[in-house]
Amino acid sequence: MSNQMRNRLIQFFIVHALAVFLFDKIVSGKLSYYINARFFPLTGFAMLILWLMVFLGWLRLLKDLNPGSRTPFLIIELVIFLAILPLLVNLRGFSGWILAAACLAANFGFYLLTISMKRGSQPVVNSASASSLSLAILTIPLLIGLLSSEQALSSEALSKRGLSTSAALPGGQSSAQSLEVIEDDRTILDWIKVFNYSDDPSAYVGQDVNVSGFVYHDARLPEGQFMVSRFVITCCVADAFAIGMTVEAVNAADLENNTWINVQGSLDITSIDGDSAPMIRASSIETISAPEQPYLYP
Repeated sequence: MSNQMRNRLIQFFIVHALAVFLFDKIVSGKLSYYINARFFPLTGFAMLILWLMVFLGWLRLLKDLNPGSRTPFLIIELVIFLAILPLLVNLRGFSGWILAAACLAANFGFYLLTISMKRGSQPVVNSASASSLSLAILTIPLLIGLLSSEQALSSEALSKRGLSTSAALPGGQSSAQSLEVIEDDRTILDWIKVFNYSDDPSAYVGQDVNVSGFVYHDARLPEGQFMVSRFVITCCVADAFAIGMTVEAVNAADLENNTWINVQGSLDITSIDGDSAPMIRASSIETISAPEQPYLYP
C-alpha cells in the first residue's frame, strides 16, 4: 500500500471517529457538558457534514481504484452500511470501547473492500491525501474529547473559579424575562437577575423560592448557612462561571459539598463581603439526583 493510500484511509478513519464521537454526545445527552444548548443544532450539522465527508471520500477512493467504471450499487450500499454501523451500535445503547470497536470494524471492513476492489487493476489516485502532519493535527480534537472528563463541573471547579451572587447578563439581554417568570419557576439565575436588576429588591422579600443546585460551603458564610449553586454557560464549559444563593437551614452542616438538593423557602436579604445578596430561609431541603442538564443558560 502506498503512503498516499495509507494516509487517505487514516484520514477517513479520524473523520469518521469524530462524527461518531459527536453523535454519541448528542444521543447520550452529554453534549450539554461541553456547550450551550443553542449550539446543539450546529453540532448536529457538523456531525452530518463529517459523516458525508467520510461516505463521499470512500466512494471517491473506490472510483480512483477503478477508473472509467461505475461503482456497483451493491458496493454503494455496503459503504453506507459501514459508515452508519457505529451509529447503529450507539443507538442500541452501546458506548465506550464497544462503540470504538464498531468504528474500527467499519473502517477495517472498508479497508478489506478497497483491497478486493483493486485486485487485477492498477490504482489511480486523483485527489491529494492529507500529510502526516495534517493527520496529527486532525487527531488533536478527537483525543481532547476522548480524554476530557464527562462529569459536570462541581464544587472543586467552583473553588478555583469563584462564585458570584451578581451574575452579569450577556450583551443584548435584560432581566425582563426573569421578572416575568412565576416565582415558583425561577431558577437560581432568575432570582439573582431579579435581585440585581430590580430597582427595589426588598419588594421580593418573603416571596416563595423553589430552586435546585448543588451544595457549596462558602468560608465567608456563618454557621448554619451554605450556598446552593449552579454553573452558568454562555458559550461553552471553558467560560462557565458559578452562581449561588445563600441558604439558611438548621441542618446546613449535615449537607456535604456537591450534594444536589431542592430547596424551598422564602426570599430574604443578606450581606456578603459588604454587598447585599439574596438568601433563602429554607422551609424544606430535599436531596435529589443531579439533573440531566446541570448547567443554566443566560
